[in-house]
Amino acid sequence: MRAFDRQGISPLVVAPEKRVSLTQNRNPFEIAPKRYEYENIDVIRPRYTPLSAKMLPLIGSTHRWTVNNFSRAVLSARPAIEFNPNLIYGHFLMPAGDSALSLAESFESKAVVALGEGSFDRYVSHFGFDKVQNLFTRFWKIVSVSEDIRERCIDQFGVDPDRISVFPNAPDDTRFYPRPRMEMRRKLELPEDKIIIGFVGFFDENKGPHRILKAIESRPDICAVFMGSGSIPLNGPQVLAARSIPHGEVADWLSAVDFYVQPVKTEASSNSMREAAACGLPIVSSDIASNREFLDSSYSTLIDPMDIDQLRTEIVKLADDPQLRDKMSKAALAKSQKSDITARASQILEWLELT
Repeated sequence: MRAFDRQGISPLVVAPEKRVSLTQNRNPFEIAPKRYEYENIDVIRPRYTPLSAKMLPLIGSTHRWTVNNFSRAVLSARPAIEFNPNLIYGHFLMPAGDSALSLAESFESKAVVALGEGSFDRYVSHFGFDKVQNLFTRFWKIVSVSEDIRERCIDQFGVDPDRISVFPNAPDDTRFYPRPRMEMRRKLELPEDKIIIGFVGFFDENKGPHRILKAIESRPDICAVFMGSGSIPLNGPQVLAARSIPHGEVADWLSAVDFYVQPVKTEASSNSMREAAACGLPIVSSDIASNREFLDSSYSTLIDPMDIDQLRTEIVKLADDPQLRDKMSKAALAKSQKSDITARASQILEWLELT
């Protein structure tokens, strides 16, 4: 949205927040949506109640309830939208894309969805194939972050090829660029004498942060910072941090580490890896189609995400060879400088006929 704003578009963001939070002080009985300005962008925050995403006997999917509650929250913000939008843009198919459709229909406007999902299987299991396919047919246009996603939409769900186009993710170079490593370590109170791995993402089986810990357990001189949250506990002497980090601070943390590792099983088009490369980090990640679209051997190594021995070998290779890290770091920066979020935003707006 910041990139769209820099193109002269004035976006209004509707971003529902959970009614109850264990980490933030919220009044669960507050009804009126909060409204504020964030970095010159108008934001409305209606409340909703998530009901997980589980399959229960006799009842079925609770994810349906969560998506419905999210959509109702989005529609509750409609009276606060004091203009008729040209277009409603949802990020990811559910719940935001589904909600964008409902809001667009209430305004008799167009809806667009941006897809970055590694798989649509979860949606199909909770909502059924017909529901997911029907959603795709209702969008005016579809933005895909990878060719792999576009092909799946066409082949599996019958999306018209003319209605879906690929615009790969790009880092925001006003935020993601290298800072002095030791200065960042002192700022973040990280040890200056350790090799430190960086990771950004969910703490779950798919993203695999626990596989990183398994791979480095025999090397106490190698530590890691895990930026994110999730159900898998990450602790021990090699864990320097394992928590959510505000997006505006992620670049400081990336600049403090030596290289980036993400042994993910499925991924659409990783923004976090692009942001890591923009901070000059060598990357160890998975040999999957979406990664092969943008990672190359000059600054990355691709591995089997489930092969701990292979993961360990590549981590140790980088940890023990500062010259290799320096060479790959320079290559990462060179590659990243060819990717421009402002140009991406301009291309999307042109395709959406908003320029």
